Formats: sequence, structure tokens, C-alpha cells
Amino acid sequence: MLAFDADHRLVEWNRPTELLLALAGRDPEVGDAAADVLGVGLPFPDGTVLEVPVAGGTTRLTGFCHRLYDGDGGGWTVVLRRIGRRGPEASTVSPAPVRTALRSLPGHDAETGLLTPLGLVEQLGAHLGGSAAATEDAPRAVVALVEPGPGDVARDARALGRWAEEHASPVGVARWSSGRLAVVALAEGDARQAQAIARDVRSTVAAGSRIAVLQGDGDLAAVLSLIGEAEGRLAAG
Repeated sequence: MLAFDADHRLVEWNRPTELLLALAGRDPEVGDAAADVLGVGLPFPDGTVLEVPVAGGTTRLTGFCHRLYDGDGGGWTVVLRRIGRRGPEASTVSPAPVRTALRSLPGHDAETGLLTPLGLVEQLGAHLGGSAAATEDAPRAVVALVEPGPGDVARDARALGRWAEEHASPVGVARWSSGRLAVVALAEGDARQAQAIARDVRSTVAAGSRIAVLQGDGDLAAVLSLIGEAEGRLAAG
């Protein structure tokens, strides 16, 4: 995942992205143009394929960019996922170095055992897809961003992990950043179920934890937008 401002300049990126770009010999910096970082300008159509040279081979990425609107002029979130290689080079370049290098892109956080941001996005993509029709019966997403109190990150991570294992509705629980945990669940078109999920998450975390819970459409772009909005609410206090 990468974040760009309204002028298509790099603002922030997560650890898996940093590792991937490092393997590709790139050293991104705040202010870099999207076209220089990604090899393609913003916006680009869903399904656009980006080819990144990694460990003597080529890793192919695809994804989408999502426009963000806020009082600071807005910006863009870019979500990329790895896909298989194709073309003539696939038969001449051994995939082993690529697989070895990409093991550095973790799906789970080593400290808590929860998903990493990359792992959560991949899991969301598998469950939700890139888009969903906004019908009355379409699943509603419930997104909770939890900021545990001092010393409570591990406690809340364990509690949310256990809660997710015992319920059918959660899509994923991740360590979204060093001090925040993200929970994404689906309510099958029932507002009462969405409210119950929100209550469950609130009652599961420690009393001193700050939490922002939002509901919205159950597609990948909408869920990521909800997480961004939840981050804004926690940052605003």
C-alpha cells in the first residue's frame, strides 16, 4: 500500500512495500512522483499490471488506486497485489530467486501473530473483490481501528484474534501499524448485526484502548477508505 497526495507525490508507504521496492533496487522518498515509484501515473485503471524486477526475475503486480477526499486537498491510496508471471521471460528466468526474495514480505506480524497490512489487503481482496454492487442485500462492512493503551497491544491482539476465531463474520484482524490494530467484519445486510459486531469489538479490547468503528459498503476500496477515515478520527482525538 502507498499513499500519495493530491499532486501525486508519495506521502507514506507500508513496510511490505518498502521491502519490495528495496528488493527491486529502489529507495522511495517522500515527495517522489507516482510515475517514478510505480512506473505508471495516477490514476490508473483497475487491473493495470506493473512489472517490478526482483532478484533476477520479474514480479508482476496489479491493483487499483482509490481517490481520497478531505479538508487537506485529498490524495490517493494505491493497493497492489502480486500476481503470477507471464510472457517469454517466464520460461527463461528461474522463479526460485523471486520466491526467496518475496519471503521477506510477511503476511503476519511476528510479534502479535496478526495479519500485516499487506496480509489484510490480500485477505480482503480474496473475500471482497475489487467492487460490489450497492444493493439492499449486499454485505455491509464493519471496520474497527483500535489504539491500545500503553502495554495493551499484545493483550488486545490476543483478544481480537480469539474473537475472530469464534465468529463467522470477521474477514481479518491485522496489526495495521505499530500502535494500532484493524478489524474488518461483514454484516449480511443487517444493520442490527453490524451494531452487534461493533459492540463485540468494543467489549473485547481493554478498557483504556481508543477505538473508532465505522460502517460502509462491503467492497475492498470502500473498506480501505473506512480504515483511512478511522485513522483520521483517532488522530483527531
